[in-house]
Amino acid sequence: MEKIASSQPLFVRSLCNDAAGNVWVATIDNGIQLLSTSSIQGDSIHFQKLPKEFDEFSQTEFRSIIKDHKGTLWMGSVSNGLIHYDPLTGSFQHITTTNGLESNTIYSLFCDKEKISGLVPIQVSRS
Repeated sequence: MEKIASSQPLFVRSLCNDAAGNVWVATIDNGIQLLSTSSIQGDSIHFQKLPKEFDEFSQTEFRSIIKDHKGTLWMGSVSNGLIHYDPLTGSFQHITTTNGLESNTIYSLFCDKEKISGLVPIQVSRS
């Protein structure tokens, strides 16, 4: 477990649970964090260690995190694209403009519960 020792508040943008009951947390300045049921101890919260693929995103601002109908997670960031992660297999994919996105900034994600269109990243230009 990893404890974030800080007098600074943790700014949370989005929460999502996975099939194992873990809670994935998208934050403004601490990347993605992971809480398990054993993470809360008294008045302290200890975050779980993430797979090493997440290390380069530790300071990335994330806006959205969702689970699709297959149980895989999609995480949208500001300026660093999209992460697709399967917690069961450990499969990790970083998707950016170099491999298909129109923009590296994802403000929101939508997953079609009817499984017709799948995942829809919402990219809005502020210009």
